[in-house]
Amino acid sequence: MEDALLENLFTDKERLKRAINTCLVDKHFSQDDARAFCDEYFLIGKYLLIKSDTYCISAPCQKKVKKDNGEFRIVYVNQPFDRFLLSLICELLFDYVPELVHERCKSYQKNLGTGKTVKEVSKVITSIRRFDFGVKTDLSKYFDSVPIGVIDGLFDRIESILRRKGLLGNEHSKVINVLRRYYHQDTCYTPEGELITLYQSLKQGCAVASYLANACL
Repeated sequence: MEDALLENLFTDKERLKRAINTCLVDKHFSQDDARAFCDEYFLIGKYLLIKSDTYCISAPCQKKVKKDNGEFRIVYVNQPFDRFLLSLICELLFDYVPELVHERCKSYQKNLGTGKTVKEVSKVITSIRRFDFGVKTDLSKYFDSVPIGVIDGLFDRIESILRRKGLLGNEHSKVINVLRRYYHQDTCYTPEGELITLYQSLKQGCAVASYLANACL
């Protein structure tokens, strides 16, 4: 297939339904936005822009999210259609290139709810020998500190795997090109609405950041 990511971006009705439902229920998008995402001609227009390499994701808005210790983390919130598009791309990457995510990584993946993960972890713990031990680590500022060269290298690896699987021709994937442009774009809006230039690394808050964070790690 010449570009499986592009050709399957808007074709899976169940994936589209899940994404639209998430937008309405979890992200509190407007009914007008959701209706647009259901419109065949609207999606065809976006598909053609992506195929022609002219679609660019808009600068995100910073949002402060309070942490358990009372401090705040900054996340980057995309515009409605961009959030919808990035969630579709993220799911495709987990489906088509799962080998870049370690089997023990349990973050941000569908069908891996907390209950299921806790049961699996409990099973592993009870099987550990008496003197074995496990370690939980927290990588401070991880989402903010991955160099762009590492992210670019990951995009190259994704395309290489897709080619090996017969899911991409000799050209770059148009969908990965959208991500490359976005991750090389350093402008964003502050919570006060000021447009600034700031390196955002994995762009925590962006749907695709969940896949990239797992794969980079």
